[in-house]
Amino acid sequence: MFGRVQDKGLDTSVVDTYEPNLTDITNARGYIEETSRGGVDNMTLYANLDIEDIEGVKTLLYSPNVEMLISQSPLKWQRVRPRVGSFALYSTNETKSQLSFTIDLPKQNIQVQ
Repeated sequence: MFGRVQDKGLDTSVVDTYEPNLTDITNARGYIEETSRGGVDNMTLYANLDIEDIEGVKTLLYSPNVEMLISQSPLKWQRVRPRVGSFALYSTNETKSQLSFTIDLPKQNIQVQ
């Protein structure tokens, strides 16, 4: 259903910061320190589908969590989150359409100082 080539990405964010007490302002190197960063891998999926199939697949976009098959041997599933947003599904004069949407993979790469 979905093509073999997908786009992978990474969104990073600052998890926690603090403001140290500065006693020597003239030699200070900054006043906000990061103590932790996090990252969420994401993947944009593409499919060229019949309109009837898009009607079924669009229910994935309503779901807060979806199980994605990541290995057939051994059988492995991974929980992913479809991103919230607006989606162009199809034109009513078409019988097929290109559908794409982005999913967030489980959080990784949390670094703490």
